Amino acid sequence: MDPARLKADAGAALAAGHFARAASLYAAYCASAPRDRQSHLRLGDAYARAGDKPRAIDAYLTAARGFAEDGFLARAIAASKLVLELDKNHTQMQRILADLYAKRAAGGQALRTLLGRAEAPRDEPLPVRPFQVLAAEAPAVTEPVTPKPAPPPA
Repeated sequence: MDPARLKADAGAALAAGHFARAASLYAAYCASAPRDRQSHLRLGDAYARAGDKPRAIDAYLTAARGFAEDGFLARAIAASKLVLELDKNHTQMQRILADLYAKRAAGGQALRTLLGRAEAPRDEPLPVRPFQVLAAEAPAVTEPVTPKPAPPPA
């Protein structure tokens, strides 16, 4: 079947509440278009509504990995949250989500974990500078002075 037709039929089945049918159609579509991350999310939605949590989690994980590979960290975080809605104790996703929220630099630990790459050494913490030094370097903030009106002539 034509991939565009599969996607359209899957969307219609999902909208009509035929979740098992939508899941099978989205699964077929995603097999033919693995880079369509949004369809992986819809596949996860269909599985979740059909009551198949393990497959829904796998679909959401696939979407999260794909979004992270493409550099869409906000979407990767959103897909990760969908996993935690289904399984609050999913420890792998808790770690990944915590790392994503920590806003690691490009190529950081969150991306390596999500993409299944070898762990690199953790980033060194930035040195903390005393507040007094920072305050001395900052420009002074002064409030504008409004001139007082001159007293009336006597």
